[in-house]
Amino acid sequence: PLRFTILLVEDQPSEDSKVISGYKVTDIDLEPLKPNVEIKNTIIETNFENRVPPGTYYPVLILSELDKDGTYKSKSTLRFKNKYTL
Repeated sequence: PLRFTILLVEDQPSEDSKVISGYKVTDIDLEPLKPNVEIKNTIIETNFENRVPPGTYYPVLILSELDKDGTYKSKSTLRFKNKYTL
C-alpha cells in the first residue's frame, strides 16, 4: 500500500532535508497501483486529523510505501513553494 502524508511546516525545508518537522494534517492510504496504471484528476477529501495553530505554513506532501517489515518508508517528497494562511 501507498500513503500520502500532508504536513504543514513553518519554514521551507531544503531539498536535501532528511527530516522535516511540522504539523501532520492527515494520512491518505491507497492500494498499490497495477503496472501501467496511473491516477489522474483525482479528488481526495479529508479532514484535519490534528489541530494546527493559526499561522502561515508551507504544505509538504510525502509519498511512502509499506515495506515487508510493515513500516512505511518515504519514497518521494513534494515541497510547495507558496505559503498558506490558516
